[in-house]
Amino acid sequence: MLAVGVYATFERRGVTDLLWVAPLYPIGLHYLNNSFAVLSSVVLATASEATQLLASDLFGVLILLLGVALLAIVIVRHDIAESLHREPFLFLRGIL
Repeated sequence: MLAVGVYATFERRGVTDLLWVAPLYPIGLHYLNNSFAVLSSVVLATASEATQLLASDLFGVLILLLGVALLAIVIVRHDIAESLHREPFLFLRGIL
């Protein structure tokens, strides 16, 4: 859904040179999810049951919020997403 939303938004706005970035959003979320799987194995081996449940729920909520935030930025503030992909160093310099 995230890749299709990014693709459709950029295509509708006429930003066809950036259509290739659409898969990067779900790839990033998938990477974070896989990283959590590795980290959660460490938590499962070392932490109490209450901590395990809290860590699992917290990360699940964070992944969902990040996905919704990315989709909202692309759909509502497409200019931010476009500038991020066109000139990432200038975008980051403006934030930092």
